[in-house]
Amino acid sequence: MAEETKIKKGKRPTILDIARLAKVSPATVSRVLNDTGYPVKQELRERIREAARELNYRPNIFSQMLKGGTNREIGIIVPDLLNPFYAQLVSAVAKQCVAHGFAPIVCSSFDSPKLEERQIDILLRQQVSGIILSSISDNEESIKKLTEPGAPPLILFDQSHEGFRGNIVSFDFFKGGYMAANYLIQCGHRNIAFVSHTLDRSSRKQIFDGFCKALADAGIELREEMVLIRPAEQDGDGDVHFNNGRALAQVLLECDKLPDAIMAINDITAIGIMDSLAQRGVKIPRDLSIVGFDNIPMAAMVSPGLTTIHQPALETGRKAVELLFQHIDDPELPSTQITIQPELVVRHSVKKGKKQ
Repeated sequence: MAEETKIKKGKRPTILDIARLAKVSPATVSRVLNDTGYPVKQELRERIREAARELNYRPNIFSQMLKGGTNREIGIIVPDLLNPFYAQLVSAVAKQCVAHGFAPIVCSSFDSPKLEERQIDILLRQQVSGIILSSISDNEESIKKLTEPGAPPLILFDQSHEGFRGNIVSFDFFKGGYMAANYLIQCGHRNIAFVSHTLDRSSRKQIFDGFCKALADAGIELREEMVLIRPAEQDGDGDVHFNNGRALAQVLLECDKLPDAIMAINDITAIGIMDSLAQRGVKIPRDLSIVGFDNIPMAAMVSPGLTTIHQPALETGRKAVELLFQHIDDPELPSTQITIQPELVVRHSVKKGKKQ
């Protein structure tokens, strides 16, 4: 059949091309390819499908939508795709989207509330079937847009949002922060530094609050000089969290005395600190203990292995997308709030001494 219908190079085949190749009317081709239920002989159906395959025909999704079809796209917004935690999380979500016959549209806000808001507007104009969002914005208007009548189903994940009563898959960051600090205390450390990027989102604030509570419960005073907060710089060169960890390590090295231990806001920051300290001859955990947060795969690959808090990225992503599809299938379902619990993963980056 291919010799009877020639398609110019660069031109996409159309229903008219299929009709000419199969020697049927365009209306019949449309009925078969769109599964309208209109009675067409089986032999004719096979001929049309064979012509479509031969021409490598792909239906235009936007044309299908204009004819009454539904959008098969899911919007996903995360703060940083270079962070392995978010890369894992997006991978889990995208895999499930494809399995359900939806196309994932993945966006990174690059830790910018303004860019996040623009991406939300784009996805709403795109009329996606649903949105999964890890929001860094404290702008109530952004969330309000996504909860107005006619908005697609929304799942917040990873980051919570004050006052939000919709669907969310969150994590007990406070408990994780408490567990990490308490482990350092149980291992005999008293002079513990907390290092982080700016505490500008709920997860970081909760981790820090958990850290402070563990110290208070142990009767340890939180000294101002042991809280090192530095804004991460988006310089476009490498991972901002890793580079920020290296910069925070330089701040530590300029102190009169190194702390006994460090709790880092996430694993990438911790690994950046470890890399910089190692270059200056500081041995971990001999000279200084360190704990991370996330349990990204790299945490088990560095030397020594990084003790950390396990925040399951793949499980979070799977739960978020499962919840989304439940609400796409039934928009009247009541909202669901899921909180995933942290686990301490002990490796070799913490020196165990006598409990004081």
